Order: sequence, then structure tokens, then C-alpha cells
Amino acid sequence: MPDAKSPRVLAIVPNGPDRTVIEELSGEAGWLLTVDDAPAFTNWWRDEAVPPVVLFDRSLAGSRWQKAIGSLAGSTCHPYVILLSPTSDSNLWEELQRLGGADVVRTPLNRQILLQAVNRGWQFWRSQQQVRQC
Repeated sequence: MPDAKSPRVLAIVPNGPDRTVIEELSGEAGWLLTVDDAPAFTNWWRDEAVPPVVLFDRSLAGSRWQKAIGSLAGSTCHPYVILLSPTSDSNLWEELQRLGGADVVRTPLNRQILLQAVNRGWQFWRSQQQVRQC
């Protein structure tokens, strides 16, 4: 049984430097990490077992990133979805929140900012579980 104190994270990211940062940080921070990439991420959209914190690289879905975020955020246990994007402006934040996403972290990834975002997401998701059961 997973440790309830360890963030469960799904990272939907391509191979490359950002994925390496996520994997290294996960080991250091004690996350229970699942990594997926472009060919397989569609399987997670429909799965009711999406982990509580999702890191989604916007580049994987191209112009369909909104559909991906909406599907992930709308899954049964309503994960805290963090969009990884090379840009971040008020329009992107508004669109993300409208779709049910929660946060944007700019790429290339900064380890400290990513760690803070995942910890914030894990704490928020856990606090919401007192309201709903997942």
C-alpha cells in the first residue's frame, strides 16, 4: 500500500531534460511517480485511477492540449493538474482554470518551482479528499 504521505504523481512528458529533472526530483522527494509519454497518455484520460497530481507537458498534445487537460481534470478523483509550458500568461492561466487545471509551471523546469507546485497540489488534493472519497 502506498504511503499516504508520499505524493502520487503522473508525469505525462516526452523524453528529454525536463523528464530527467522530474525523475531525479521524484527520487529525492519521495514521490510515487508514474511516467508516460505521447503515444500512451490517451489511456490515462479515461482511467478512473489517475494519480492525485498530474504533470502534463503541453507540447505532447499540440493544439489538443485543452482536451487532454479537460479529460484529466474531469476524471473521477479530480486530480490537481499542472500544465508544463514554455510560456505562461493570463490567457493561458484563464484557459487552464476554465478546463479544470490548477497550475502552470514553465519549462525548462526549475527544480524548486516544480517541487513547490507538486507539494501544493498534493496538499490541496488531500484536503479535498476530506470532502469527497477517492
